[in-house]
Amino acid sequence: MRIFPAIFVTGLALAACSTSPELSASIETGAEPSAVQVDMAAAGSAYSPEGQAYTVVATSLIDANEVPTSAEMTAISSEQAAFVDWLHMNGSLVAAGPVVAPRGNSGVRQLMFFDTDDTASALERCCEGPASGTGLYRNDASRFVTTTDLSMVRSAVMSGSGNAIRRPYVVVTGPSSLAMRATLGKLGPMVLCQGDCVEGALAGRSMTILDCTDVEDARMFMGEVCPDDERMSYHAWIGPVALSTAR
Repeated sequence: MRIFPAIFVTGLALAACSTSPELSASIETGAEPSAVQVDMAAAGSAYSPEGQAYTVVATSLIDANEVPTSAEMTAISSEQAAFVDWLHMNGSLVAAGPVVAPRGNSGVRQLMFFDTDDTASALERCCEGPASGTGLYRNDASRFVTTTDLSMVRSAVMSGSGNAIRRPYVVVTGPSSLAMRATLGKLGPMVLCQGDCVEGALAGRSMTILDCTDVEDARMFMGEVCPDDERMSYHAWIGPVALSTAR
């Protein structure tokens, strides 16, 4: 049983109208920036990340205050499920899942990773989906460079071994730099995937997926290697179990 599409679609509607920890937007505490409202100062630095290029697409509400009703989202749930399956088989989709926020009102609702460096193509595919068809969401694409072989994840998902079961992860974003990469490397095997966004909405930001199920735990572990760094942003994300085999 594939559980992501139902979680994603119902989560889109539930999160912004509830104060309980529903599937929702990126974590925001205090003045911490959301994933798509970031300081772009690092974009012009001399750091040039190395690795394989992929595409990450962030799906956000155009207006965080205008959320579809549960009935409206239920109406397109089966279409969304079929669309995500189609993207896995035909659209180079590696992993996709909702972003979870027990608090905060960021518009980010989903992260999708594609096994292609053609951001325009990945973005076009995402915009064909039923969620985008509601007119309430937008998709922002960035080229994502990492040494992690995400094609392995896609192979597992397509075979069915990694798509049937999903689990929580924590995505940490921060400034893109060699120093930040070295700092994150100190977390050892907890780091499942570390890369940098080199263009698009997230340009100049690093993005790291941690083998951690709780944001507060991730903050604690990060505090040991990068104490009191207000440039970091933490996001609970539901992704395929197959991702834990990518490292």
